[in-house]
Amino acid sequence: MKRLKSISIVCLAVMSGVLASCLQGVKYPPEPQITYLSYTETDSLDLLGNPTSHFVLITFEFTDGDGNLGEPESSLTKNLFVSEYGILNGEKQTPVESQYRMPDITPKGQNKSLKGEVDVDIVLFANYPYDSVQFEIYIKDRSNNESNIITTPIIPL
Repeated sequence: MKRLKSISIVCLAVMSGVLASCLQGVKYPPEPQITYLSYTETDSLDLLGNPTSHFVLITFEFTDGDGNLGEPESSLTKNLFVSEYGILNGEKQTPVESQYRMPDITPKGQNKSLKGEVDVDIVLFANYPYDSVQFEIYIKDRSNNESNIITTPIIPL
């Protein structure tokens, strides 16, 4: 019923040579930490104006002190976990669990601290059987350290 459209990682100050000096000396715990920032939603319509898809873009911030987030392109290891709770008439349904792979974003140089944002774009098709949805998300680093879990607000559809 749904599929992940894309995962983008933006605002990686540590990876930008221009902004790298801004984080020199900044220390974060080695376990990743995430903070929910926002969601946006849009609908897709066919030529007759009928809904075909509902897009939910979830944005969260992350930090990681040892810079071991993400997996190489050749890896099959999953490191971004999404629980989708369909909600019908105020009743939260059993979650649908999905796993995705964030790309390797280990910075070069001595300071491995990472801070940035991730956009997760989720497609819910027009025949989605619920009137609202809520997501829980967490990530893991390559040392298998799990982040905290973030929860979106209930998103009316």
